[in-house]
Amino acid sequence: MVKFSDVKIDLLKDDDYILLDDTIFDDFDKFSQIIHSNKGVSFITYDFEIVKFINESLDSHIYNPISLIDDGQLKDRSYIKKKDYSKIYRFGIPLSYTMWNPEFDSYIYTHFAYKDNGEPTDLPFVDRVFWMDYLSKINRDLEDLDDCGEFDNVFQVSSYVQDNIQYVDTDNISRSSSGIYITDSKGIRGLFSFMRSY
Repeated sequence: MVKFSDVKIDLLKDDDYILLDDTIFDDFDKFSQIIHSNKGVSFITYDFEIVKFINESLDSHIYNPISLIDDGQLKDRSYIKKKDYSKIYRFGIPLSYTMWNPEFDSYIYTHFAYKDNGEPTDLPFVDRVFWMDYLSKINRDLEDLDDCGEFDNVFQVSSYVQDNIQYVDTDNISRSSSGIYITDSKGIRGLFSFMRSY
């Protein structure tokens, strides 16, 4: 990962990740040069205002992935509007954000990278799709839970989530409530398939 302010365009490689910061507001020409360099770089940022700025400044669609990194805050994400990332073909948000009202059509790209001590713990692979149908089903299932009070509801939701998540370790062994599997995915850790049962 390289910070936007430190990017040397002629040294970029296709698999590089560029961390966008406030310097992009004063140097959008540099961003334009990067996306027109035919390099398959990906961009990451903590700030949706940067995504909005890019979207407003673009003349046409771009295919380089741009992703938000999870800030770890459980808060409303309705500030994420479709119109503000409409020119970014592959815009990704953390999976956890999907539960906090971001605006999207039938699907949105998601990932599991999050911020830890100011740095992303992992680099987001913006190729996983979260469908609106999943969100609707999850919301229906949660509404069907008996209201046993806040404390017991936490246990019910926790059990529900654990029953529908697979964990993939670095040894490519996936563990879930339904069994243990060998996966083809290399180097993926943590949540792998929250929507496995949908």
